[in-house]
Amino acid sequence: DRDVTGVQTCALPISRMFGDPTLKMEILRYCINLCEALPDLQGILAFAVQLLHAARNVVMLPPTHLSGPPSMSQEEQTRLFNTIKRTVGAATRLGQNHLLAEYWDDFLIRGIEPLDPQERSRLIMHSPQDLAAVTTPSTAIKKDPFIYSSFAKTKAKSRTNVVLTTGEMVYFAVILQNPFEFDVEIDRISLISEGCQFAASDHSIVLGHYCSQKFIMSGKPTVHGTMRITGCRARIRYCHERTFHIFSKQWHPEPIIKLKPQRSTTGSPGSRDPEQADKPASVSVKDPEPDILSLTVLHAQPMLSVTTSTLLQPAVMLLEGESKSFQIILHNTSTTASADLLLFTFQDSATTQLQ
Repeated sequence: DRDVTGVQTCALPISRMFGDPTLKMEILRYCINLCEALPDLQGILAFAVQLLHAARNVVMLPPTHLSGPPSMSQEEQTRLFNTIKRTVGAATRLGQNHLLAEYWDDFLIRGIEPLDPQERSRLIMHSPQDLAAVTTPSTAIKKDPFIYSSFAKTKAKSRTNVVLTTGEMVYFAVILQNPFEFDVEIDRISLISEGCQFAASDHSIVLGHYCSQKFIMSGKPTVHGTMRITGCRARIRYCHERTFHIFSKQWHPEPIIKLKPQRSTTGSPGSRDPEQADKPASVSVKDPEPDILSLTVLHAQPMLSVTTSTLLQPAVMLLEGESKSFQIILHNTSTTASADLLLFTFQDSATTQLQ
């Protein structure tokens, strides 16, 4: 189902959970043949997509190894895809450009991770000890006297807590899956976000058959704040353009147990409760929850480069009691940001004494 905005939800229809898969596939094949004989182009596309849904043995491909191939041969999968392509081409020749198929995989996006920027543009997070050495040099920094303490609290590194900079290009590794044995041509795909403005770049890729592939996508944040990557907007060839959410966690639908109708409270074996007979069986299927990648976008940061240095080598040897002065000239290549803090650090055994 599609709403007025053209965005299709990713909830798995309950009708796909019931019935014999072999019987459903056979009925859908007859429906496709009937629509081709009429001809009914919209019916061909609808039943072809439903047949691809019914043929899937797994909803999400495992990230490490592939399992659960479709319940139809590779020749039939290719023939079914060619049927969709031929039907869309016939509709275009008849002037029905809006007649497209719905993409048959709601879990196209299996993960999005930001890539580390280049060494030159990478942000360096200063520790409180480094900043305290500049602000309060006379105050002693409290440290744990023990090398290892089991009571020390350590923060786990999270890939979602990535800091970006306004106006600088950022790259993401996007994992896409294709559970069928034919290639998928994506004419246009780009990242979508919320929270702050993000200029996403359009990409055109070809997703291989029956695999999970990693592609590099890019974009540029234009406003500082908290940005949340929610998925991708993709235009797949012969299909409607739609939004795909991120599903990185492995999920599979739970089997539904069909129960017999209960008898009436009177105890007569041949009678049924009319109230219970009129009520349809309610089945609750827990849909997978999409992931959201949260990122922090800072103001435009300065880019400093060393233009001149009086040191012949990037190292200085000092004896005890010896002093040496040198000059370094820095140049701010950024036109929008100014540097308000210069923190010099020394890698040496006497680092504490030098600071």
